[in-house]
Amino acid sequence: MMRIIEPGMRAAIQDFGRFGYLSKGLTRGGPMDEHAFLWANRLLNNDFNAAQIEVTLGGFEAEFDCDCQCAVTGAGVELTLDGETLNNWQNFKVRAGQRLKMGYATAGVRAYLAVQGGFQVEPKWGSCATVTRDAVGGLHGDGSPLKAGDEISFNQQELQMSRRVGWAYRPNYEKTPVIGLIPGFQYEDFPMSAREAF
Repeated sequence: MMRIIEPGMRAAIQDFGRFGYLSKGLTRGGPMDEHAFLWANRLLNNDFNAAQIEVTLGGFEAEFDCDCQCAVTGAGVELTLDGETLNNWQNFKVRAGQRLKMGYATAGVRAYLAVQGGFQVEPKWGSCATVTRDAVGGLHGDGSPLKAGDEISFNQQELQMSRRVGWAYRPNYEKTPVIGLIPGFQYEDFPMSAREAF
């Protein structure tokens, strides 16, 4: 079990998302940074879909009640375990009673906390991904983010091998992002001045 001490700006349970429910009005949800999410699970030999905690902008703190292996990927956050600095993008051991803290992000927006075996959360519509707008998924099944005092269970496992993600595979969150756009069916409804300004 892991207990949330401080969720920070926003922390939410995410797996890779729910598929096949658009006809029922449910979006996929899932991680905003799929690359970081998938690497966190890979570091721990988890299934690609194993549930993690997506932390927005950092400020997160949690306490563990048993030994486990964890990994944190994504945004550049200072990571400490009982005050000892850890590296992101690699797995590490946590002992019962230890506290894990994330500082606030210096680059990027979302960090991912994974535990070996994945967090055990009851799925809703085939997934435990938190989608607040649809009021579905997450720890309580209603789309709400995590809050202080929440407890999340996981299958206690321990990976013996130390792993890290090489620099070539880590995104540079300090680079200005380039976002591709495709004009939609309402494109012509906007005046030329608005399109040019955009």
